[in-house]
Amino acid sequence: MKIKIPAPAFIAVSAGIFVFLHAKNASPFDLRGAAEGLGFDTVIADFEEAGVDLPEVKVSGESGAGAAAGPGPGAAQINPLKYLATLQFDGKAYWNTGEQNFPQPFVFNTTQDANGDGEIDADDALENLVRYKIGRDVYGKGRSGLPDRGPNDQRPAVYFHYVVRGGYRVYEYWLYYADNDYWNDHEHDWERYFVYESLLTGLPERIVISRHNQMREYDWGKFPMDEGHPSIGVIGGGHAMREAAQDGVRIRYNGEISANNGRLDAGDGQNIPWLIFSNDPGVKGAISYVRQPDCFNYGDPRYFRNRDEYGDLRPAPWKRVLWDDPQYADQGDTEEFSD
Repeated sequence: MKIKIPAPAFIAVSAGIFVFLHAKNASPFDLRGAAEGLGFDTVIADFEEAGVDLPEVKVSGESGAGAAAGPGPGAAQINPLKYLATLQFDGKAYWNTGEQNFPQPFVFNTTQDANGDGEIDADDALENLVRYKIGRDVYGKGRSGLPDRGPNDQRPAVYFHYVVRGGYRVYEYWLYYADNDYWNDHEHDWERYFVYESLLTGLPERIVISRHNQMREYDWGKFPMDEGHPSIGVIGGGHAMREAAQDGVRIRYNGEISANNGRLDAGDGQNIPWLIFSNDPGVKGAISYVRQPDCFNYGDPRYFRNRDEYGDLRPAPWKRVLWDDPQYADQGDTEEFSD
């Protein structure tokens, strides 16, 4: 059989079945990534427009962003623990007690309507958050002063997503903080770091970390490491990330927790494995979750400059440009707003 293959294109093979991949305006790297993402063992070749004899052909049609987003049946699993970072937070200074809240599930209390609006939802986060505590069943006074909050699930958590783009498999790690206690006070703080793994070598080449409304890029080999995992410093209150170490609470990639020069009322000295939330296919050990709400209300009456409980709406990570187009992170300001 002879077929015409438009360029750019790849022929991929698995168990004797050939698949033709073609996408308009796609780079060869994008197509190679799509082939690997669909679970094919070998990418045979890339072709210019030519006639090729194949014994058996299955035409996939035009593959695009969706084809590159995840593996198909039989594909090797993606391991989110591979590049999971160690985080070390701001410590005590003469005028403060260091970082007060840490990455956790955005759904962490399912029993208490803390703001009294008749619903148990994300708008109860600030009122239910118990500061300086890490753990599965956390109880205590809420951030806004309400007594008897809990049980809260305040274990370390990351929301994982991956895509294939521009010659890389991009591992995205999104972190949720219930409170941004900084000059731009707001409820719900989403931060992120991305690791770019080369599709050609299978090795990480760079890491990009969030710092307010920007993302900073670093060569993988020059970034601080903790046993092969990125070691990221987190600035107090606003949770901007940096390559420089901090001296407070440390949550290692393997779940080891230590207070150091920070304050921890629960969790110090414990090993609490990270919760990995992901709805992507083929992600090893992932916990599925409901991608709701689409927007988070960043205001709260507790804040002096941001008092509207239902104001200052910001899109959830899965509604942002960066979620499926991490190359946008290379262009300076990543969104029209700052977390």
